[in-house]
Amino acid sequence: MRAFFTRIWLCCTNSSSYKELIGKSFWNGFWYLYWLLVVTTFLSAITFAVQATVYMSQIKAWIGEAKETVPELYPAELVLTLSGGQLFTNVEEPYVFPLPEGWEAAMVASQEDDEDENDKEDGVNVKHLLVIDTKATAEQYPEYETAVLLTKTAAIARDDNTLKVFLYSEFQKKGVAPIIMNREVYTQVAGKALPFLDFIPSIIIGFAVIALLVLPWFGAAFGVLGYLLYLLIFTLLAWAIAAIMGRKFTYGELYHLGFYALTPAIVAGWILHWLNLGFSMLFTLVFLVTMGFVAGAFPKNYGNEKSPRITKGTKKFVKSKKRKST
Repeated sequence: MRAFFTRIWLCCTNSSSYKELIGKSFWNGFWYLYWLLVVTTFLSAITFAVQATVYMSQIKAWIGEAKETVPELYPAELVLTLSGGQLFTNVEEPYVFPLPEGWEAAMVASQEDDEDENDKEDGVNVKHLLVIDTKATAEQYPEYETAVLLTKTAAIARDDNTLKVFLYSEFQKKGVAPIIMNREVYTQVAGKALPFLDFIPSIIIGFAVIALLVLPWFGAAFGVLGYLLYLLIFTLLAWAIAAIMGRKFTYGELYHLGFYALTPAIVAGWILHWLNLGFSMLFTLVFLVTMGFVAGAFPKNYGNEKSPRITKGTKKFVKSKKRKST
């Protein structure tokens, strides 16, 4: 274990240490990468378990609050009729469902975590739980400052930085009897659904246990398979970078070194994920930069006929020689 973690440290901090990896078998790199993914996945599982434990009291408090709040959300006078894929109401529109007391602070906190600067400039803000306006369009969604907007033909909600439009016609076919929602029906549905909230803590604990005992092994296996395919493509870019630097590696040499050169990208990606940082293509950028440093650690003109090359089974540089014919 000490040698394994030393290798992780060297792969992240010492490009020259990659020289001693030339000549090692494919399976050395394969199993190194597998155990690296086991460790990172296990650490992620521990983090999830700790978070679940820390927030369990808040989750239980939220469940208790939901049981008290949800049954009273639906107004007594409101009747919604869904017929032929269109929504009809009996109230003056727009009809607003305000955020329940105590939900507003949680909604604001969620927005501060999820929204980027572009969202704030667009004025996307949630002040209402739901708004019904059968004359509205999807383009007007930001103007209503609501979590959900019900129009004549669709329900519109925000998912991260995109809008999701759910057409009523997708789940109500033509010719089907109208669906009527009123306070009585809502109360019956809520009464049957709310008891299932009590299972949420047990489900979270179950996921945490599975994540600790099972996920690292199977997750790492699938992860290695994915990286094998990843290296097939991006080793070509690494090979081009090395060639520009005057190092003539074989494709097989760079592919094998790639098992280890993935280490900084995996570690950095894992850390940035839990810090909610990073950007697209960061993983590949870190990998290619690492491969550039690795190639630079080898002698200039490495791989040329008259330059030293590391041969399989030894860590010393020897001059390549043509095999004499017999």
